[in-house]
Amino acid sequence: MIAFERSLRSLGIEFIDLHCIHRVGPVATVGAMSALVAKGKVCFLRISEMGPPTIRRHHATHPMPAVPIEYPPPWPREVVTGALDTCRELGIDARNPLQDGAISGA
Repeated sequence: MIAFERSLRSLGIEFIDLHCIHRVGPVATVGAMSALVAKGKVCFLRISEMGPPTIRRHHATHPMPAVPIEYPPPWPREVVTGALDTCRELGIDARNPLQDGAISGA
């Protein structure tokens, strides 16, 4: 949290709209990110590149509005089918708006 607060000061802002975690670790946890939401430092949380059990665990800790799931060319679609099904079941948006061009206009 100290590094996060330092980043906000460095950027000259009081909060960020979206905080995304790609890999969970000893410091980067959904619980720690949820505390930032409670403090008003982050508006929304997002996780990415995670499988069904991890999506369920993190969504139970803090509701996730979106979990971007990509289909990397060398991998078959079946690799991410479980993650997509889990997102649908939990009502989580599983699109990646940047990749889809929805935000970038590409």
